[in-house]
Amino acid sequence: MNHLIYWIWLSLRCGAGSELGSYLLAHFETPKAVFEADEDALLSVEGIDQNIATALLDRDLTHAGKILTYCERMNVGIMTPESEIYPDRLRAIHAKPLVLYYRGRVPDIDDNVLIS
Repeated sequence: MNHLIYWIWLSLRCGAGSELGSYLLAHFETPKAVFEADEDALLSVEGIDQNIATALLDRDLTHAGKILTYCERMNVGIMTPESEIYPDRLRAIHAKPLVLYYRGRVPDIDDNVLIS
C-alpha cells in the first residue's frame, strides 16, 4: 500500500494546525506505526487522551484513499516532512503540516524572503 495514505489518514485525524501529529511522530516515528498502535500505546503519548485515542483507533482508510486517488488522477503532488522538497522552514516547527498538496513546480521557499 502507498505509504502516503497513512500520512493523509494521520493529517485527517489530527486536523490542521494541531501539534498532535508532532507528538505522535516523535513517539511512533511513522504514520503507519501510529495507525497500527493499540489503545494503550496511544494513551502513553503526551497530549493523547481517551477521545483522541478513540479517533486514532478508527482505522478506516476510505477517505484518505479517496484523497490519494484524486491527487493521483488530477496530478496533485503530495509532500510530507519526509519528502526532499518539504520546506526546511516548516520541518523545523513543532506543529508542522503533516501533508501539503501542490500542483506544478514547487519553488525553493527556503531561499526566499516570505511574509504571510
